Amino acid sequence: MGRPTGEGWVGAIGRAIGACSSFVLVISSYSSKSGKVAQELYLADQYDKQVFPLLLQTCELSADLKLLLASRQWIDFEGDYAGGIQRLLAALGQKPPGGNTGPGGVRPPPPPRQPELTQVLVGQWAGTINYPMTPPFTLTVWLGPDGSFRAQLPTGAFAQGEWSVNFGNQVVMQGEESFDMMSQPFYAQVNVTQYGPHHVNGFGPQGESVFWRRFG
Repeated sequence: MGRPTGEGWVGAIGRAIGACSSFVLVISSYSSKSGKVAQELYLADQYDKQVFPLLLQTCELSADLKLLLASRQWIDFEGDYAGGIQRLLAALGQKPPGGNTGPGGVRPPPPPRQPELTQVLVGQWAGTINYPMTPPFTLTVWLGPDGSFRAQLPTGAFAQGEWSVNFGNQVVMQGEESFDMMSQPFYAQVNVTQYGPHHVNGFGPQGESVFWRRFG
């Protein structure tokens, strides 16, 4: 986890959108309320990028998103996740995976779906962050179902704001950090590699390992 400067992060997002060939937007109850998601979609539209809205969770869109997505064809991942992957790959011009079949040419059933990361993350977690060559440190994080978060940091500071999950299972928390009478912007991200009902494994933007354990 880390907090790169706001200018650097915003610039990196803008450059990535400008360089990409297609923009994939995952629609959920969290992304639909994010003003930053609407800004990124607006930028992709200005660059005349191909935009593929993926419906991960039925929800009410903000007015900005409704306007920007009014003429877009959506891909339904909520009712048919496997079919959604096939349709997305086809739209991106890639060959859909899964050419192997079982005996008699019958395709084996897909493995059981893992719970969505956004559902798993709601609750209270004890996080351990480990940078190379330095002792690990811990923090406490509470992630609310409404997209809000609170965190008690090892420095004694307190952070709060909004959290979301981006495409690729990247957890982002941004808001404000307060200590005594002082405050400053707060930003943290975790690139999740493995997760379950009681644990989350991943890494931060500087390569630090991240492990969250549910408690409470």
